[in-house]
Amino acid sequence: MARTVNPVLTFGEQSSILTQPAEVCAVFSLPGRDHHVRHRDRHYLDVMHKHTA
Repeated sequence: MARTVNPVLTFGEQSSILTQPAEVCAVFSLPGRDHHVRHRDRHYLDVMHKHTA
């Protein structure tokens, strides 16, 4: 499975990948102040969606 960085959605504390050939986009970001997570310095999956034309 090939992955490419999506420059439109990769900025600041947010990062996105688009898988090929499935065209599924996964967006990751650092946890917000109110999110209770074990590792505050790691990116967590926020959303996944199927890319459509």
